[in-house]
Amino acid sequence: MKRVLLTILAGTAFALWSIVPLVYSQGFIIHEEAVDPNHKYMSGGVGVEERNAMEAQSAKGYDLKLVFAITPGNYLSFIDVRINDQSGKQVLSAQSNGPWFYADLPKGSYTVVADYEGNQKSQKVTVDGSLKQVVFHWKQDLAGEPKAGASERKQAVTGAAKTERPNRSTEK
Repeated sequence: MKRVLLTILAGTAFALWSIVPLVYSQGFIIHEEAVDPNHKYMSGGVGVEERNAMEAQSAKGYDLKLVFAITPGNYLSFIDVRINDQSGKQVLSAQSNGPWFYADLPKGSYTVVADYEGNQKSQKVTVDGSLKQVVFHWKQDLAGEPKAGASERKQAVTGAAKTERPNRSTEK
């Protein structure tokens, strides 16, 4: 009985030991959603690993890639995205939780509207089955301070931990 119990515990421990690194290595915040059978999207891309994972996933049928940035080169997140077909009918509406947004759309002409804090930009794109990339840039003065990306969040956390201590020395 003891031997069986030890074998089960050892097997469980080995299984967890081999699975846990896989779970943590895939800890991305990529949002993927099917709007209907003809339209799906994926957003994210905060950090190199997450962007690499999205590029690998995009090979599964995404034909439009949107990128959001401020002209000095900082990526942006939390962009409201609307995609309208040629007749003006809205086919997709979502918020990108990262600087990259992929959409899977039927072939056709579309108008993409991206809104960052009330500043809208639009571009026309024709989807023909190959991956098309559209980049939206906002000027720094219009966009204000960029939303924190992965490195900025890390700096904010480590910077917040480094608070100044009051000088406790006394003069005599």
